[in-house]
Amino acid sequence: MPTNRSGQRQRIQAYVALGVGLCVAMTLLWAVESFVDRKREVTLYAHPHKTLELLGAAQVRFLRQDRDQDGARDFAASLQELEEAGCITPRLAAGEVGNYRYELLPLSGGYAFSAVPVAPVGTQTLYYYMDQTFQVRAEQGRPAGPESVVYYDPHEGLTGAYPPQPPTIESKVIKPKAPPQ
Repeated sequence: MPTNRSGQRQRIQAYVALGVGLCVAMTLLWAVESFVDRKREVTLYAHPHKTLELLGAAQVRFLRQDRDQDGARDFAASLQELEEAGCITPRLAAGEVGNYRYELLPLSGGYAFSAVPVAPVGTQTLYYYMDQTFQVRAEQGRPAGPESVVYYDPHEGLTGAYPPQPPTIESKVIKPKAPPQ
């Protein structure tokens, strides 16, 4: 009899140890995944002109879906609609990432996106605008629009109209790593 109880006790202890080990492993995986997601987000949303490009690509994906199944391809009317279609992340759909507030501006027969700084600092702060041409336009110290100077062209890259802004996220400037010596 004592041997049987001893065996049961050992099995129970083994199951408890396995359960605790699984909980610890799941917690570690969650922490690593959160860190990786944050790192990816910093990379994705660090430059407003690249975030605007991501939003434009999301509009193209949305357009191809014909979500209302009426045979006519429609653009999304809001960031939330792009999120519901699985085209952008919930964080981007909230509209504010990397010290910029993004907005979808429905236009007759098209769309535009704007990127407005959350906390503008002086007149050197850049405001951005992009329509379905994917040309990102910018203005210093005031909202950009269709008449603004082209800051970034998808075929030519940065145009040099304004010096590139340092990447920012959550009010922190991300400094490039020094090259190895």
